[in-house]
Amino acid sequence: MPKVQPAVAKPNHSSYFAIIAFLVLTFPLLVLPRIVGNVFNTPKTLLMQIGVCVLVALQAFHLLRGKEVPVSKTGTPKLMLLAALLNFFSFFYTRNYYYTVVAATMNVTALLFLYFVSIHVTGRKAFWLLVLVSASGALVALETWLEFYDTSLLYPWTKEGSMVVGTIGNSNYLGAYLLFPLTAVTGLIWLIRGRGRYALFILWVFLFAALLFSRARAAWVGVFFAIPLLLYLVARIHRFSVGAYVRARRKRALLGAVSFLVLTGLLWTLAPERFRTMMGFSNVTNPASFKMRTEKYFQVSWWLFKENPLFGTGLWSFRNMVYDAQAEIEKSGGAFFKDYPEPKPRRVHNEYLEVLNDGGLVAALVLAALFWVVMKHGWTVIGSETAPREERVIAGTAFCALTGILVAALFFFPFRINTTLFMTALMLGITEGLYLRHSGLLEKSAFPVSARAVFIPVIFLLLAGWIYYAGYKPF
Repeated sequence: MPKVQPAVAKPNHSSYFAIIAFLVLTFPLLVLPRIVGNVFNTPKTLLMQIGVCVLVALQAFHLLRGKEVPVSKTGTPKLMLLAALLNFFSFFYTRNYYYTVVAATMNVTALLFLYFVSIHVTGRKAFWLLVLVSASGALVALETWLEFYDTSLLYPWTKEGSMVVGTIGNSNYLGAYLLFPLTAVTGLIWLIRGRGRYALFILWVFLFAALLFSRARAAWVGVFFAIPLLLYLVARIHRFSVGAYVRARRKRALLGAVSFLVLTGLLWTLAPERFRTMMGFSNVTNPASFKMRTEKYFQVSWWLFKENPLFGTGLWSFRNMVYDAQAEIEKSGGAFFKDYPEPKPRRVHNEYLEVLNDGGLVAALVLAALFWVVMKHGWTVIGSETAPREERVIAGTAFCALTGILVAALFFFPFRINTTLFMTALMLGITEGLYLRHSGLLEKSAFPVSARAVFIPVIFLLLAGWIYYAGYKPF
Protein backbone atom coordinates (compact mmCIF):
# COMPACT_ATOMS: atom_id res chain seq x y z
CA MET A 1 0.00 0.00 0.00
CA PRO A 2 1.57 3.36 -1.04
CA LYS A 3 2.43 5.81 1.67
CA VAL A 4 0.19 8.83 1.93
CA GLN A 5 2.24 12.00 1.78
CA PRO A 6 1.27 14.49 4.52
CA ALA A 7 -0.27 17.66 3.17
CA VAL A 8 1.88 20.74 3.51
CA ALA A 9 0.21 23.11 5.93
CA LYS A 10 -0.67 26.50 4.51
CA PRO A 11 0.14 29.60 6.54
CA ASN A 12 -2.66 31.87 7.62
CA HIS A 13 -2.05 34.93 5.49
CA SER A 14 -4.66 36.94 7.38
CA SER A 15 -2.10 37.36 10.17
CA TYR A 16 0.29 39.06 7.75
CA PHE A 17 -2.41 41.40 6.53
CA ALA A 18 -3.49 42.19 10.10
CA ILE A 19 0.05 43.38 10.92
CA ILE A 20 0.26 45.40 7.71
CA ALA A 21 -3.16 46.97 8.33
CA PHE A 22 -2.22 47.84 11.91
CA LEU A 23 0.92 49.61 10.73
CA VAL A 24 -0.95 51.51 8.01
CA LEU A 25 -3.52 52.79 10.50
CA THR A 26 -1.28 53.60 13.47
CA PHE A 27 2.07 54.57 11.96
CA PRO A 28 1.15 58.16 10.95
CA LEU A 29 -0.62 58.72 14.28
CA LEU A 30 2.05 57.61 16.75
CA VAL A 31 3.63 60.40 18.77
CA LEU A 32 4.99 60.29 22.33
CA PRO A 33 4.94 63.83 23.78
CA ARG A 34 6.98 64.29 26.99
CA ILE A 35 8.22 60.68 26.79
CA VAL A 36 11.07 60.75 24.25
CA GLY A 37 13.22 63.56 22.94
CA ASN A 38 12.12 63.20 19.33
CA VAL A 39 8.39 62.70 19.84
CA PHE A 40 7.71 62.16 16.11
CA ASN A 41 10.52 60.26 14.39
CA THR A 42 11.83 57.82 16.99
CA PRO A 43 8.53 56.11 17.93
CA LYS A 44 7.40 55.90 14.30
CA THR A 45 10.65 54.36 13.08
CA LEU A 46 10.67 51.91 15.97
CA LEU A 47 7.04 50.91 15.30
CA MET A 48 7.77 50.30 11.61
CA GLN A 49 10.87 48.34 12.49
CA ILE A 50 9.09 46.14 15.04
CA GLY A 51 6.17 45.54 12.68
CA VAL A 52 8.45 44.50 9.82
CA CYS A 53 10.51 42.29 12.14
CA VAL A 54 7.30 40.55 13.24
CA LEU A 55 6.45 39.94 9.58
CA VAL A 56 9.93 38.50 8.93
CA ALA A 57 9.76 36.37 12.10
CA LEU A 58 6.30 35.10 11.15
CA GLN A 59 7.50 34.07 7.72
CA ALA A 60 10.61 32.44 9.22
CA PHE A 61 8.36 30.53 11.65
CA HIS A 62 6.19 29.26 8.81
CA LEU A 63 9.26 28.17 6.87
CA LEU A 64 10.63 26.44 9.98
CA ARG A 65 7.43 24.42 10.19
CA GLY A 66 7.69 23.43 6.54
CA LYS A 67 4.87 25.62 5.30
CA GLU A 68 4.86 27.18 1.88
CA VAL A 69 4.99 30.97 1.55
CA PRO A 70 4.32 33.18 -1.48
CA VAL A 71 7.35 34.22 -3.51
CA SER A 72 7.51 36.73 -6.34
CA LYS A 73 8.72 35.42 -9.70
CA THR A 74 9.64 38.88 -11.03
CA GLY A 75 13.01 40.60 -10.79
CA THR A 76 11.69 43.24 -8.39
CA PRO A 77 12.90 41.48 -5.20
CA LYS A 78 16.42 41.36 -6.66
CA LEU A 79 16.33 45.14 -7.12
CA MET A 80 15.10 45.52 -3.53
CA LEU A 81 17.92 43.29 -2.30
CA LEU A 82 20.48 45.28 -4.27
CA ALA A 83 19.13 48.54 -2.83
CA ALA A 84 19.35 47.07 0.69
CA LEU A 85 22.94 45.90 0.12
CA LEU A 86 23.92 49.39 -1.05
CA ASN A 87 22.68 50.72 2.29
CA PHE A 88 25.06 48.39 4.12
CA PHE A 89 27.87 49.10 1.67
CA SER A 90 27.59 52.76 2.64
CA PHE A 91 29.05 51.93 6.07
CA PHE A 92 32.46 51.28 4.48
CA TYR A 93 32.95 54.88 3.36
CA THR A 94 30.33 57.08 5.02
CA ARG A 95 31.40 60.43 6.42
CA ASN A 96 28.54 60.45 8.96
CA TYR A 97 28.28 57.08 10.68
CA TYR A 98 25.51 57.95 13.15
CA TYR A 99 23.05 59.21 10.54
CA THR A 100 23.99 56.40 8.17
CA VAL A 101 22.72 53.98 10.83
CA VAL A 102 19.46 55.93 11.05
CA ALA A 103 19.06 56.12 7.28
CA ALA A 104 19.94 52.47 6.63
CA THR A 105 17.48 51.34 9.31
CA MET A 106 14.66 53.35 7.72
CA ASN A 107 15.51 52.32 4.16
CA VAL A 108 15.91 48.59 4.77
CA THR A 109 12.75 48.51 6.90
CA ALA A 110 10.81 50.25 4.13
CA LEU A 111 12.13 47.81 1.52
CA LEU A 112 11.09 44.83 3.63
CA PHE A 113 7.66 46.38 4.18
CA LEU A 114 7.30 46.91 0.42
CA TYR A 115 8.10 43.24 -0.18
CA PHE A 116 5.62 41.89 2.36
CA VAL A 117 2.83 44.14 1.11
CA SER A 118 3.50 43.02 -2.47
CA ILE A 119 3.27 39.28 -1.72
CA HIS A 120 0.30 39.43 0.66
CA VAL A 121 -1.98 42.11 -0.77
CA THR A 122 -4.95 41.26 -3.00
CA GLY A 123 -7.44 43.54 -4.73
CA ARG A 124 -9.85 43.44 -1.81
CA LYS A 125 -7.11 43.89 0.78
CA ALA A 126 -5.65 46.79 -1.22
CA PHE A 127 -9.07 48.45 -1.07
CA TRP A 128 -9.10 48.20 2.72
CA LEU A 129 -5.57 49.54 2.91
CA LEU A 130 -6.74 52.65 1.04
CA VAL A 131 -9.60 52.94 3.54
CA LEU A 132 -7.11 52.77 6.43
CA VAL A 133 -4.85 55.34 4.77
CA SER A 134 -7.87 57.65 4.49
CA ALA A 135 -8.93 57.03 8.10
CA SER A 136 -5.50 57.75 9.58
CA GLY A 137 -5.20 60.76 7.27
CA ALA A 138 -8.53 62.08 8.57
CA LEU A 139 -7.26 61.88 12.17
CA VAL A 140 -4.01 63.64 11.25
CA ALA A 141 -6.05 66.30 9.43
CA LEU A 142 -8.25 66.74 12.52
CA GLU A 143 -5.20 67.50 14.66
CA THR A 144 -3.97 69.85 11.92
CA TRP A 145 -7.26 71.75 11.91
CA LEU A 146 -7.14 72.10 15.71
CA GLU A 147 -3.58 73.39 15.60
CA PHE A 148 -4.50 75.91 12.92
CA TYR A 149 -7.15 77.24 15.31
CA ASP A 150 -4.59 77.39 18.15
CA THR A 151 -5.58 74.30 20.10
CA SER A 152 -4.50 70.66 20.11
CA LEU A 153 -5.47 67.20 21.32
CA LEU A 154 -1.82 66.20 21.76
CA TYR A 155 0.21 69.31 22.55
CA PRO A 156 -1.27 71.41 25.36
CA TRP A 157 1.56 73.91 24.96
CA THR A 158 0.32 75.01 21.52
CA LYS A 159 0.47 78.80 21.20
CA GLU A 160 -1.42 81.21 19.02
CA GLY A 161 -0.05 81.30 15.49
CA SER A 162 2.10 78.17 15.95
CA MET A 163 3.16 76.20 12.90
CA VAL A 164 0.87 73.24 12.20
CA VAL A 165 2.64 69.88 12.46
CA GLY A 166 -0.18 67.37 12.92
CA THR A 167 1.33 64.13 14.14
CA ILE A 168 4.17 64.30 11.59
CA GLY A 169 6.57 66.83 13.10
CA ASN A 170 6.92 69.67 10.60
CA SER A 171 4.53 71.54 8.33
CA ASN A 172 6.42 70.54 5.16
CA TYR A 173 6.58 66.90 6.30
CA LEU A 174 2.87 67.11 7.09
CA GLY A 175 2.00 68.36 3.61
CA ALA A 176 4.03 65.61 1.93
CA TYR A 177 2.24 63.00 4.05
CA LEU A 178 -1.25 64.40 3.35
CA LEU A 179 -0.67 63.90 -0.38
CA PHE A 180 -1.21 60.16 0.18
CA PRO A 181 -4.56 60.14 2.05
CA LEU A 182 -5.86 62.87 -0.28
CA THR A 183 -5.05 60.69 -3.30
CA ALA A 184 -6.47 57.61 -1.55
CA VAL A 185 -9.78 59.37 -0.85
CA THR A 186 -9.92 60.51 -4.48
CA GLY A 187 -9.62 56.88 -5.57
CA LEU A 188 -12.18 55.66 -3.04
CA ILE A 189 -14.75 58.16 -4.34
CA TRP A 190 -14.84 56.05 -7.52
CA LEU A 191 -14.91 52.75 -5.63
CA ILE A 192 -17.66 53.42 -3.09
CA ARG A 193 -21.23 54.12 -4.11
CA GLY A 194 -24.25 55.54 -2.33
CA ARG A 195 -24.11 57.86 0.65
CA GLY A 196 -20.57 56.85 1.43
CA ARG A 197 -19.45 58.77 -1.65
CA TYR A 198 -20.86 62.03 -0.24
CA ALA A 199 -18.98 61.42 3.02
CA LEU A 200 -15.80 60.93 1.00
CA PHE A 201 -16.35 64.23 -0.82
CA ILE A 202 -16.58 65.98 2.56
CA LEU A 203 -13.47 64.14 3.78
CA TRP A 204 -11.63 65.19 0.60
CA VAL A 205 -12.36 68.87 1.29
CA PHE A 206 -11.34 68.37 4.94
CA LEU A 207 -8.00 66.83 3.92
CA PHE A 208 -7.39 69.40 1.19
CA ALA A 209 -7.90 72.25 3.67
CA ALA A 210 -5.39 70.60 6.05
CA LEU A 211 -2.95 70.39 3.15
CA LEU A 212 -3.39 74.11 2.54
CA PHE A 213 -2.91 74.83 6.26
CA SER A 214 0.48 73.10 6.09
CA ARG A 215 1.66 75.62 3.47
CA ALA A 216 3.84 72.86 2.03
CA ARG A 217 4.31 74.15 -1.49
CA ALA A 218 6.25 71.10 -2.69
CA ALA A 219 3.31 68.90 -1.69
CA TRP A 220 0.91 71.29 -3.44
CA VAL A 221 2.85 70.82 -6.68
CA GLY A 222 2.75 67.05 -6.20
CA VAL A 223 -1.03 67.10 -5.65
CA PHE A 224 -1.44 69.35 -8.69
CA PHE A 225 0.00 66.51 -10.80
CA ALA A 226 -1.39 63.50 -8.89
CA ILE A 227 -5.11 64.35 -8.67
CA PRO A 228 -5.71 65.42 -12.31
CA LEU A 229 -3.74 62.38 -13.49
CA LEU A 230 -5.88 60.10 -11.33
CA LEU A 231 -9.09 61.66 -12.64
CA TYR A 232 -7.83 61.12 -16.19
CA LEU A 233 -6.99 57.47 -15.50
CA VAL A 234 -10.35 56.81 -13.83
CA ALA A 235 -12.18 58.40 -16.78
CA ARG A 236 -10.14 56.21 -19.13
CA ILE A 237 -10.85 53.06 -17.10
CA HIS A 238 -14.60 53.80 -17.04
CA ARG A 239 -14.57 54.89 -20.71
CA PHE A 240 -15.93 58.26 -19.64
CA SER A 241 -15.49 61.30 -21.88
CA VAL A 242 -15.65 64.66 -20.13
CA GLY A 243 -16.12 66.47 -23.43
CA ALA A 244 -19.04 64.25 -24.44
CA TYR A 245 -20.64 64.65 -21.02
CA VAL A 246 -20.40 68.45 -21.16
CA ARG A 247 -21.81 68.56 -24.68
CA ALA A 248 -24.74 66.33 -23.70
CA ARG A 249 -25.49 68.17 -20.44
CA ARG A 250 -24.38 71.73 -21.02
CA LYS A 251 -26.79 73.34 -18.57
CA ARG A 252 -25.91 70.91 -15.77
CA ALA A 253 -22.18 71.36 -16.41
CA LEU A 254 -22.53 75.14 -16.44
CA LEU A 255 -24.58 75.07 -13.23
CA GLY A 256 -21.94 72.86 -11.58
CA ALA A 257 -19.10 75.18 -12.60
CA VAL A 258 -20.94 78.27 -11.35
CA SER A 259 -21.84 76.52 -8.08
CA PHE A 260 -18.22 75.56 -7.56
CA LEU A 261 -17.03 79.14 -8.10
CA VAL A 262 -19.71 80.53 -5.77
CA LEU A 263 -18.89 77.97 -3.07
CA THR A 264 -15.15 78.69 -3.38
CA GLY A 265 -15.77 82.42 -3.08
CA LEU A 266 -18.03 81.91 -0.06
CA LEU A 267 -15.47 79.71 1.70
CA TRP A 268 -12.75 82.27 1.00
CA THR A 269 -14.91 85.01 2.49
CA LEU A 270 -15.66 82.96 5.60
CA ALA A 271 -12.04 81.83 6.05
CA PRO A 272 -10.14 83.34 8.99
CA GLU A 273 -7.78 86.23 8.36
CA ARG A 274 -4.77 84.03 9.14
CA PHE A 275 -5.66 81.69 6.30
CA ARG A 276 -6.23 84.47 3.77
CA THR A 277 -2.93 86.09 4.72
CA MET A 278 -1.10 82.79 4.48
CA MET A 279 -2.65 82.01 1.09
CA GLY A 280 -2.08 85.50 -0.29
CA PHE A 281 -0.44 85.60 -3.69
CA SER A 282 2.72 87.33 -2.46
CA ASN A 283 3.21 84.73 0.29
CA VAL A 284 2.52 81.68 -1.85
CA THR A 285 4.73 82.85 -4.71
CA ASN A 286 7.59 84.17 -2.56
CA PRO A 287 10.70 82.74 -4.29
CA ALA A 288 13.25 83.61 -1.58
CA SER A 289 13.67 80.13 -0.07
CA PHE A 290 13.56 78.38 -3.45
CA LYS A 291 16.13 80.77 -4.88
CA MET A 292 18.47 80.25 -1.93
CA ARG A 293 18.23 76.46 -2.27
CA THR A 294 18.88 76.40 -5.99
CA GLU A 295 21.74 78.90 -5.80
CA LYS A 296 23.40 77.63 -2.62
CA TYR A 297 22.25 74.16 -1.55
CA PHE A 298 22.18 72.73 -5.07
CA GLN A 299 25.61 74.14 -5.85
CA VAL A 300 27.10 72.52 -2.75
CA SER A 301 25.36 69.23 -3.51
CA TRP A 302 26.70 69.21 -7.06
CA TRP A 303 30.22 69.96 -5.81
CA LEU A 304 30.04 66.99 -3.43
CA PHE A 305 28.72 64.73 -6.17
CA LYS A 306 31.61 65.61 -8.47
CA GLU A 307 34.04 64.64 -5.70
CA ASN A 308 32.52 61.13 -5.39
CA PRO A 309 30.36 60.51 -8.47
CA LEU A 310 30.23 56.71 -8.36
CA PHE A 311 29.26 55.87 -4.77
CA GLY A 312 28.69 59.26 -3.12
CA THR A 313 29.84 60.13 0.38
CA GLY A 314 27.54 57.81 2.37
CA LEU A 315 23.97 57.99 3.57
CA TRP A 316 23.00 61.41 4.92
CA SER A 317 26.63 62.59 4.92
CA PHE A 318 25.61 65.88 3.34
CA ARG A 319 24.78 67.03 6.88
CA ASN A 320 28.41 67.39 7.86
CA MET A 321 30.17 67.44 4.47
CA VAL A 322 28.32 70.60 3.46
CA TYR A 323 30.57 72.84 5.59
CA ASP A 324 33.83 71.72 3.94
CA ALA A 325 32.20 72.00 0.53
CA GLN A 326 30.97 75.53 1.20
CA ALA A 327 34.45 76.55 2.34
CA GLU A 328 36.04 75.13 -0.81
CA ILE A 329 33.50 76.88 -3.04
CA GLU A 330 34.13 80.14 -1.19
CA LYS A 331 37.88 79.76 -1.75
CA SER A 332 37.44 79.21 -5.48
CA GLY A 333 34.90 81.97 -6.09
CA GLY A 334 35.08 84.33 -3.16
CA ALA A 335 31.42 85.36 -3.08
CA PHE A 336 29.55 82.18 -2.15
CA PHE A 337 28.39 83.45 1.27
CA LYS A 338 27.02 86.69 -0.15
CA ASP A 339 23.23 86.90 0.31
CA TYR A 340 23.25 83.58 2.16
CA PRO A 341 21.25 84.04 5.39
CA GLU A 342 21.15 80.32 6.34
CA PRO A 343 24.57 78.76 5.68
CA LYS A 344 23.78 75.66 7.79
CA PRO A 345 21.70 73.38 5.57
CA ARG A 346 21.10 69.82 6.72
CA ARG A 347 19.46 68.69 3.47
CA VAL A 348 19.62 69.67 -0.19
CA HIS A 349 15.82 70.00 -0.56
CA ASN A 350 15.93 67.92 -3.72
CA GLU A 351 15.63 64.16 -3.26
CA TYR A 352 17.40 63.35 -6.52
CA LEU A 353 20.49 65.37 -5.60
CA GLU A 354 20.34 63.84 -2.11
CA VAL A 355 20.51 60.35 -3.64
CA LEU A 356 23.50 61.32 -5.78
CA ASN A 357 25.26 62.60 -2.65
CA ASP A 358 24.33 59.52 -0.61
CA GLY A 359 25.13 56.73 -3.04
CA GLY A 360 26.31 58.29 -6.27
CA LEU A 361 25.33 57.10 -9.73
CA VAL A 362 25.16 53.46 -8.62
CA ALA A 363 22.46 54.07 -6.01
CA ALA A 364 20.61 56.48 -8.31
CA LEU A 365 20.44 53.90 -11.10
CA VAL A 366 19.29 51.11 -8.77
CA LEU A 367 16.53 53.23 -7.23
CA ALA A 368 15.47 54.55 -10.64
CA ALA A 369 15.24 50.96 -11.91
CA LEU A 370 13.18 49.91 -8.88
CA PHE A 371 10.67 52.73 -9.31
CA TRP A 372 10.56 52.29 -13.07
CA VAL A 373 9.87 48.55 -12.88
CA VAL A 374 7.18 48.79 -10.19
CA MET A 375 5.41 51.74 -11.81
CA LYS A 376 5.59 50.02 -15.18
CA HIS A 377 3.89 47.02 -13.57
CA GLY A 378 1.24 49.35 -12.17
CA TRP A 379 0.67 50.89 -15.60
CA THR A 380 0.18 47.35 -16.99
CA VAL A 381 -2.62 46.69 -14.50
CA ILE A 382 -4.22 50.09 -15.14
CA GLY A 383 -4.34 49.47 -18.90
CA SER A 384 -5.41 45.84 -18.73
CA GLU A 385 -8.93 45.14 -20.00
CA THR A 386 -8.95 41.73 -18.28
CA ALA A 387 -8.23 43.03 -14.77
CA PRO A 388 -11.25 43.91 -12.57
CA ARG A 389 -12.15 47.57 -12.90
CA GLU A 390 -11.86 48.11 -9.13
CA GLU A 391 -8.31 46.80 -9.12
CA ARG A 392 -7.40 49.06 -12.03
CA VAL A 393 -8.70 52.07 -10.09
CA ILE A 394 -6.73 51.00 -6.99
CA ALA A 395 -3.58 50.56 -9.08
CA GLY A 396 -4.21 53.98 -10.62
CA THR A 397 -4.59 55.52 -7.16
CA ALA A 398 -1.27 54.08 -5.96
CA PHE A 399 0.42 55.02 -9.25
CA CYS A 400 -0.75 58.64 -9.00
CA ALA A 401 0.28 58.92 -5.33
CA LEU A 402 3.76 57.79 -6.35
CA THR A 403 3.78 60.24 -9.25
CA GLY A 404 2.82 63.07 -6.91
CA ILE A 405 5.52 62.33 -4.35
CA LEU A 406 8.16 61.97 -7.09
CA VAL A 407 7.21 65.41 -8.39
CA ALA A 408 7.30 66.85 -4.87
CA ALA A 409 10.78 65.30 -4.49
CA LEU A 410 12.09 67.87 -6.94
CA PHE A 411 11.65 70.51 -4.22
CA PHE A 412 11.74 68.39 -1.05
CA PHE A 413 13.26 65.28 0.54
CA PRO A 414 10.30 62.92 1.17
CA PHE A 415 12.36 59.74 1.42
CA ARG A 416 14.32 61.11 4.37
CA ILE A 417 11.09 61.38 6.41
CA ASN A 418 9.86 58.11 7.89
CA THR A 419 6.17 58.90 7.33
CA THR A 420 6.44 59.64 3.61
CA LEU A 421 8.97 56.83 3.13
CA PHE A 422 6.52 54.41 4.75
CA MET A 423 3.61 55.62 2.59
CA THR A 424 5.76 55.40 -0.56
CA ALA A 425 6.72 51.80 0.29
CA LEU A 426 3.04 51.01 0.88
CA MET A 427 1.97 52.38 -2.52
CA LEU A 428 4.84 50.58 -4.26
CA GLY A 429 3.80 47.37 -2.50
CA ILE A 430 0.15 47.74 -3.52
CA THR A 431 1.15 48.44 -7.12
CA GLU A 432 3.50 45.47 -7.30
CA GLY A 433 1.09 43.15 -5.47
CA LEU A 434 -1.79 43.82 -7.86
CA TYR A 435 0.53 43.17 -10.81
CA LEU A 436 1.82 39.89 -9.36
CA ARG A 437 -1.69 38.52 -8.95
CA HIS A 438 -2.96 39.84 -12.25
CA SER A 439 0.00 38.30 -14.11
CA GLY A 440 0.14 35.05 -12.13
CA LEU A 441 3.69 35.73 -10.97
CA LEU A 442 3.33 34.50 -7.38
CA GLU A 443 4.39 30.98 -6.52
CA LYS A 444 4.47 28.93 -3.34
CA SER A 445 7.82 27.90 -1.95
CA ALA A 446 9.06 26.06 1.15
CA PHE A 447 12.51 26.25 2.75
CA PRO A 448 14.83 23.21 2.36
CA VAL A 449 14.67 21.03 5.47
CA SER A 450 18.46 20.74 5.73
CA ALA A 451 18.95 24.50 6.09
CA ARG A 452 16.14 25.30 8.52
CA ALA A 453 17.98 24.37 11.71
CA VAL A 454 20.74 26.92 10.99
CA PHE A 455 19.16 29.64 8.91
CA ILE A 456 15.93 30.30 10.83
CA PRO A 457 17.51 30.81 14.30
CA VAL A 458 20.06 33.17 12.73
CA ILE A 459 17.18 35.27 11.38
CA PHE A 460 15.61 35.55 14.84
CA LEU A 461 18.95 36.57 16.40
CA LEU A 462 19.54 39.19 13.71
CA LEU A 463 16.06 40.65 14.16
CA ALA A 464 16.45 40.83 17.94
CA GLY A 465 19.81 42.59 17.66
CA TRP A 466 18.58 44.96 14.98
CA ILE A 467 15.57 46.05 17.03
CA TYR A 468 17.70 46.55 20.14
CA TYR A 469 20.62 48.48 18.64
CA ALA A 470 18.85 50.44 15.89
CA GLY A 471 15.38 50.77 17.38
CA TYR A 472 15.25 50.53 21.17
CA LYS A 473 18.66 51.96 22.08
CA PRO A 474 18.02 55.44 20.51
CA PHE A 475 15.28 55.93 23.11
